[in-house]
Amino acid sequence: MDRIFGTVIRELREDAGLSQELAAATTGVAQSSLSQLEDGKSWPRRKTVLRICDGLGVPIEDFFLRVADQIQKTPSSAWEMADWPYERER
Repeated sequence: MDRIFGTVIRELREDAGLSQELAAATTGVAQSSLSQLEDGKSWPRRKTVLRICDGLGVPIEDFFLRVADQIQKTPSSAWEMADWPYERER
């Protein structure tokens, strides 16, 4: 799932025609954080998603519609092998 968020974040940044450096300045999210998010190496916090959407002028609803679209494009076999960042306690 973190890769899906990263893909959407990268698409939004590229749609805005911004480098990671310019997106960092526009959103207030560190360039290193954007890089990790886009590469699927970290899980975005709600506050970070809001900052990115705000800085890029994208409604949060559009962000999650893109996430839903990416989920639909992901083959089911990828979900079986997914590395989930949080495990549910039993």
